[in-house]
Amino acid sequence: PLEPVEPLVRSENAWTPRLKKEKEVNPSEITSETRMAPEIVQRKVNSLLNKMTLEKFDKISGQILDIAAQSKYEDDGRTLRQVIELTFAKATDEAHWSSMYARFCQKMQEEIDPQIQDRSILDKEGLPVRSNMLFRKYLLSRCQAEFEKGWVDKIPTHDETTPTDAQSMSEDYYKAAAAKRRGLGLIKFIGELYMLDMITERIMHGCIQRLLMTETGPGEDPSEDLIESLSKLLTTIGEKLDASCRMTDWLEGYYAKMDKLTKSPTLPPRLRFMLMDVIDLRKHHWQSKNKEKGPKTIAEVHEDAAKAEQQKETARQQMQKNTSGRNNS
Repeated sequence: PLEPVEPLVRSENAWTPRLKKEKEVNPSEITSETRMAPEIVQRKVNSLLNKMTLEKFDKISGQILDIAAQSKYEDDGRTLRQVIELTFAKATDEAHWSSMYARFCQKMQEEIDPQIQDRSILDKEGLPVRSNMLFRKYLLSRCQAEFEKGWVDKIPTHDETTPTDAQSMSEDYYKAAAAKRRGLGLIKFIGELYMLDMITERIMHGCIQRLLMTETGPGEDPSEDLIESLSKLLTTIGEKLDASCRMTDWLEGYYAKMDKLTKSPTLPPRLRFMLMDVIDLRKHHWQSKNKEKGPKTIAEVHEDAAKAEQQKETARQQMQKNTSGRNNS
């Protein structure tokens, strides 16, 4: 016979699934007593941002706004700042979707709870900044800090164009590539905010001047990261800036400087061609088949696929017609 075995005794610190530990709170029912902890806010907001698409935009953005609204029970806007930080990180890391995240920021600014305030930030009258003005200050301060920090292309290369196999697998390579991706993503995101009138034209001129006029040394060309950032920014905002800019002399000065750089023997060919592409794009009134068009809905993807298929069919029929004509002759 088997020896008797003592029954298992649950320990005091037994593992419990996180969902059972946490008391789930409906974001739309948050009160001053049921506020979410920062780690729960981060998990929920990241999860919602991962699910956000153009089709689900209204639903998902509304749920995130409900979470951000718990800042009305705070005196430092910490939850709102956390939501902005998570959105900012997502927008800069996924540049293709930056127009959608910029649109989300616009919605947050327009629909933010008017009770949210930060007692550490005062207006000219000495009162805490509130609501959409507070949101704008948080967002622009975050963009400014990251823009001024900049990024430097330190990706190790073999022949100054492509990394070696060993280098492409190194930790330094991945870190540099991630920094470059986020740096260019930031530029794209700033441009998309300007396209929605969330950033002023004056700020855009400041960004362009910083990117174009900053020299690495006396009489030297701007660094590679500045040139790439400038090209990305002007590709994003160039058309609107041309249409609305009141400082045309400044604008022409930018492109004259860029044209001069395209003739610089010390600037790598890749960057010279990058600047030339922007100048040519402007000459063609910012119309290009290769211009980034941002994210699309599923319906738009299907529509584009149908158009492409129709074009193929038309080309095939034309080819058959031409072949038949030659045979008959």
